[in-house]
Amino acid sequence: MKRTTLVIIQCVGVSASMLIPMLPVDKQWMAFCATVPAVVQLIAAILAQNFNPDGSDASIPYRPTIKPQPGVTITQSVTTQTTAKGATTPAPEDQEGAK
Repeated sequence: MKRTTLVIIQCVGVSASMLIPMLPVDKQWMAFCATVPAVVQLIAAILAQNFNPDGSDASIPYRPTIKPQPGVTITQSVTTQTTAKGATTPAPEDQEGAK
């Protein structure tokens, strides 16, 4: 589920929860009518936990794409360190998963 889909569902649910008390509905059905949008929001939020904001599966790491801006160049510098045998490797702070 894309993030925009979740945001739309949540906004509609919040709007419905504000508008439902104004509807001419019998009191016995008012609780049911107020519960339906909340349940839909709950289900959407639980399902959204399994997806990244772009809609891909959450088991895949999410890396947002950087949109190039006019006049701005994006470069990536990698710091290297020399090992005892003279080979160069990425510094620990540049390695994938390093904290």
